[in-house]
Amino acid sequence: MKLLSRVLSTLLGIGAVAVASAPAPAADLPTELKSGFFQWFHLTESCPPVAAENGQSWQCFRPSGDSFHTLVELDVLTNAKGVVLASQLGLDRAFIEGRNAPFARDIAKSYLGWAMPKLPWEFTGLVQNIADLSQAGGMTIIIHRDDGARPPDPDVTGGYDVFKGIAEKIALTRQGVTLTMTNIPGAFPAQHVFAAGAGMPRDKRWLRFTVQPSGKFPGSN
Repeated sequence: MKLLSRVLSTLLGIGAVAVASAPAPAADLPTELKSGFFQWFHLTESCPPVAAENGQSWQCFRPSGDSFHTLVELDVLTNAKGVVLASQLGLDRAFIEGRNAPFARDIAKSYLGWAMPKLPWEFTGLVQNIADLSQAGGMTIIIHRDDGARPPDPDVTGGYDVFKGIAEKIALTRQGVTLTMTNIPGAFPAQHVFAAGAGMPRDKRWLRFTVQPSGKFPGSN
C-alpha cells in the first residue's frame, strides 16, 4: 500500500499523504475542503459556483494534477449557509477501464464512503468490489494480501455492473439516502457534471454517481 500511496501522491499532485475520511452528516463545505477526502485526492475548485434554487449553489472540484484533471469531477450542492446537501462524482470510462483503473476505483470507493458516512449495509458489497484492485485492469500494482483475507462480499445492488459498464443505471434508496449510478453517452464534460446529459461521440461514455437525501434536488437530471 505504501507504493500505491506514493504513486497516487505523484499523479494527483498531492503534497502530503492523508487518509480519506467521511464527513459528519450535514457537514459544511469549508470544513470538508480540509477533510482527508479532499486533501488525499487534492481536489481544488475548477469553476465558479453555479446558482441553483432557494439560495443553493453547485461547486465543482477536480484533482489539481494534470494526469487526472480532465477525467474526474466532484460537484457539491450546498445551501446558503454552505451546508452540503448532495453531491455527484463524474468519472470518464476511459479512466475506469484504462491503465489507471486502480486510481479510478480508489476515488470512487472513497467518494462513496465520504458521501455516505453511515453506509447502508446493502451498499457494502458494492463498495468492497469497487475497492478490490485485483479486479482492476490497467497497470499492475502489487499489493500484499494476507492469506486469510476475505474476498469482497457479493454486490446486491446491481451497482457494480453499472461501474463495470455492463448496466446503464441503478437508483436505490436506503436509510433516507438515494444512490444513483448512471453511464452517460458522450465525451466526459469539460465542466458541470451535475448539469450534463447525453452527448457525442456515442462511442464514448462516462459514469456519474449521485448521493442525495431521498427525493430530487435542484440541478439533477
